Amino acid sequence: MKILISQAYRSEDIKLLKSQIENHDFDILVFPEGYIANEKLLYDACILARKYGKPILSSYLDSVTEKDHAVVIDENGDKVLLRKKSLIEGPLLKPSITNVLGLKVGYMLCCEIFLDNIDFSGVEAIFNPIGVGMFSEEQYTEWTCRAQGLAKKYNCYVIGTSHADGSYRNCGISIPIAYVYGTNGEEIYLSKSDVRSVIVDLDLHEVQYITT
Repeated sequence: MKILISQAYRSEDIKLLKSQIENHDFDILVFPEGYIANEKLLYDACILARKYGKPILSSYLDSVTEKDHAVVIDENGDKVLLRKKSLIEGPLLKPSITNVLGLKVGYMLCCEIFLDNIDFSGVEAIFNPIGVGMFSEEQYTEWTCRAQGLAKKYNCYVIGTSHADGSYRNCGISIPIAYVYGTNGEEIYLSKSDVRSVIVDLDLHEVQYITT
């Protein structure tokens, strides 16, 4: 299983997503929280997922509420998980588990990763699209430790990525992050302020850096 993990810059289009899905060999595509800026782009992303048979996990900005909504698009271009983002204090909203490529997967949008009220037993992977980078070294450590702990707890892969730019509440500090932890909590890939997109082979534990 190959996962393309994109640390995209914030954008009002999905040109990078289109380029990556057209030009690279992978199974599942993960983009940061909010990369899909509106419903029209969400529609376009569904068309691309169906055309190339590649699931896309990210979130989109709802034009009515102006809030991020979780979204998982499967290989048929169907939105198999679609919901609003949970409040920071919880609970983690449902659905947070769905199926792509015949695999049961979990989904936690940004800081939802710290919520505990849903049992992810039996999932192959938990995906964690993140909005912007970490605002401190302490948050970076807390986030990666939490992801690693979930991998160990549920014996699954845990995969996350943030945007390459932007900062929490425009504080001006950002440490872009991307990670993959294996089913025993082993570090397969961990990025800190390195915003290159990668394709991670979960079976071989190999990382391929890509430029487009």
